[in-house]
Amino acid sequence: MALARTVAWRPTLAWVLRARLTLGQVEQLRLVNNWLRDRGRDTDVIPLRERSLEVLGHEKALDRLLTTTVFAPDRLTLQQLRTFRTHPPLPSVQVGVGPVLLVVENDDTFHSIRTALTGAPGPVGHVAWGAGGAFEASVRSVGDLPGVERVRYFGDLDASGLRIPRNASETAVRESLPRVTPAHDLYRALVGSTARQGGQPVLTNEQSDSLVGWLEDRSLMAEAFTLLRSGVRVPQEAVSLTVLTRDRRWLTNL
Repeated sequence: MALARTVAWRPTLAWVLRARLTLGQVEQLRLVNNWLRDRGRDTDVIPLRERSLEVLGHEKALDRLLTTTVFAPDRLTLQQLRTFRTHPPLPSVQVGVGPVLLVVENDDTFHSIRTALTGAPGPVGHVAWGAGGAFEASVRSVGDLPGVERVRYFGDLDASGLRIPRNASETAVRESLPRVTPAHDLYRALVGSTARQGGQPVLTNEQSDSLVGWLEDRSLMAEAFTLLRSGVRVPQEAVSLTVLTRDRRWLTNL
């Protein structure tokens, strides 16, 4: 590309001359090149969006570049930019000394489970509020909690309620953290409730299969598959504080 050949690239960016890049990517890398030239000897390490604003003029520019071939192997790295991706905190409370972190999708159920565990937490050491889809990112904060060996999750039985922990588990594995696995007995209690809500998108067999597999239990998978294929959901609030305190067997297999 003509623009690339007009730039005196730093040795770490010499690959730009051989790469297939868009005009916009070359322009952004030119700014990176200037920064490396002028600030390359600095030692400060700052969060990604702070560095992105400094180097590229927009706090989210590096977020977008991270998903492109600009950050492919042997190309640009976060280390070269002396930056790192932060992750949101995982709101949690310690309820005991056990090895289990129990993550709950919605705030009301989080409070009910926290209350039910007060004084008798069983294997649960921490309870966390996943805050819906935020858990897909905040799962990286699991490593900040002491003594966590297992991460169990309980959420709604619907498409997003299954997609969130599935994606969070994949992230956890990449980050060398414990897998996110289902709190099976809580889901069994949920399936056994009479709460059903229609009006959900009807998923295909393939879409449903890709979500229910996270449940890792054939009976639960079958129930969830039927719900997704029928456009029906079960909100986790059906497992109320009354249910949680009346029958505490849901703690047994966490």
